[in-house]
Amino acid sequence: MSIMFPTIFSLGVKDLGGQTKRASSYMVAAIVGGAVLPYVMGIFAEHTSTALAYLFPTGCFGVVALYAWRGYRVR
Repeated sequence: MSIMFPTIFSLGVKDLGGQTKRASSYMVAAIVGGAVLPYVMGIFAEHTSTALAYLFPTGCFGVVALYAWRGYRVR
């Protein structure tokens, strides 16, 4: 998983010109999800089951896969 952020970051800010600083600040701020998601997952695991709690990170991987598949276009 550690390779995901640098890959997404570099592809996400590529060729943005004057908007690079703004886009990079949003992407860095999005890292907070890495701190919030385990907490939410833990609460969900306590109320249901650990197996169901893994749906949260699975959803995150799904978003990354969707971005890799459709969101990024080589120009």
